[in-house]
Amino acid sequence: MSRNASRILLSIAVIYLLVGTVGHDPWRGDDARHFGLVFEMIDGGPALLPALGADTSTDFGPLFYWLASALAIALEWLLPLHDGARLTSALLTAAALWALWRASGLMHGTQARSAVVLLTIGSLGLVVHAHETQPVMGLLAAQACTLWMLVSRHRLALPAAGVCAGAAFLFAGIVGALVTWPLLLFQLLPSDRSDRASPIAVLAAMAIATVIAVAWLLPASAQPGWNSWLGAEFDALRPAVPAADRVVDWFKLFGWSLWPLWPLALWSMWRAWHGAAISHVPLLLAALVPALLAVVLTGSLRPAQMLPLIVPLALLAAPAVERLRRGAAAAFDWFAVMTFSALGILLWLAWSALVNAWPPGLARHFKKLAPGFDLTLGVLALAVSGAVVVAWIVYLAWRRPAGRDAALTWALGMTLLWCLAISMGQPWFDHSRSYRPAAQELAVVLRDHPGECIDGVGLGLSQRSAMHYFAGVRVASESEARGCPLILVFQDRRSAPGDLATVGRELWRFERGGGRQHERLVLLSAHP
Repeated sequence: MSRNASRILLSIAVIYLLVGTVGHDPWRGDDARHFGLVFEMIDGGPALLPALGADTSTDFGPLFYWLASALAIALEWLLPLHDGARLTSALLTAAALWALWRASGLMHGTQARSAVVLLTIGSLGLVVHAHETQPVMGLLAAQACTLWMLVSRHRLALPAAGVCAGAAFLFAGIVGALVTWPLLLFQLLPSDRSDRASPIAVLAAMAIATVIAVAWLLPASAQPGWNSWLGAEFDALRPAVPAADRVVDWFKLFGWSLWPLWPLALWSMWRAWHGAAISHVPLLLAALVPALLAVVLTGSLRPAQMLPLIVPLALLAAPAVERLRRGAAAAFDWFAVMTFSALGILLWLAWSALVNAWPPGLARHFKKLAPGFDLTLGVLALAVSGAVVVAWIVYLAWRRPAGRDAALTWALGMTLLWCLAISMGQPWFDHSRSYRPAAQELAVVLRDHPGECIDGVGLGLSQRSAMHYFAGVRVASESEARGCPLILVFQDRRSAPGDLATVGRELWRFERGGGRQHERLVLLSAHP
């Protein structure tokens, strides 16, 4: 790769990672949920087993929350705590991209290094999760670093692989061990490589990973929430037979969230099966199979659950970029151009509907989703959005013909589309996904009820963490209800309708959204 090409790659990666990472509230969903656990840890909560109140987090290990807490505190002079915590995901994504770049160079040669980074950035399922407070990004970084160390010839590579595998366990528990520890043992299988690792070195790497895991397990096992965490880990590994429609939905999710990685990975495996000189395919398949097993066994139908598949698929897909036939490469490039151009036009139409009420049908739809929301014309947002469009047009005129820049088209298209969505839509996202306004209104109401505890009904970690962070209000979960004089009820489209008057007297109500996006928070006094 030329020096200019390296600068282009670095610029795309930096823009991709930083835009949308800072500058907004924790958004409903994983972002608010995981930040709530980070803030609880910063606020003096348990460190060995992250928890919100009495509810222990059973999905992940503690390492991401340790790193996010430390970074948020270190950058508190510069950034709000939620931005500092979210920046951890960006840094872990950068570490994963760097490890993929190095691993791909060692596996497939220097030409594949830029391809693996561009394809990973261009994958459709990564972009949102790389920009939220997301522990899975730690698992991706540990996966990528483990594979990098396993193909490195450095004398300390295997011990470093053991450290990475141990970190994977601390990031994601049993799932982290499942997708990385078998790769260490893979080195013991018969191989025709002259530099095959010795059994002693492999066992030493396994011992290092085990020691790292045990160093946390022993003190964590004495914590109050240990049985809940361990039980959830083992329950997640019990396979269930899904309904036929769920299988179809799973394949749909796999298809779009891992695009364009999986078609190129299949092409690499096809060529390797027919004798093409693609190295390390057995190792990458050994990485793909346990990751796929982990996703099938423990994954719900959420894009975040597909993320552990990105690392092995990206490394399998990277050598295919240079080996695509001219027609296939041109089609791959053309599809990227059409996809991101069409999505960009849709974003402009959505922005126009919010600002100018045109197209009228789309404007009415947004009014139903967010009654009372008005988006004013922002000069900076308009300038950034215009620059994105100009940059895309210039690139389309500059790129090489016959699909030779197809991977770059995907990465640049995804980056520019994300920049366009953030510059145009951040006020909309803040309005519809931030609980700051609700928490601040609740704090005002609670001034008339000093010192009274609050039980929660229907609140998830997103809502409870927002009340704690923005208003300093701790709401007990339904599992730890204390018979408090105040009750905070959350309802959305999935909640069973009920007569709240039978629960208590209404003191305050907050509603937003319409249709499927409707949400309601109601504060009740349990006294008659």
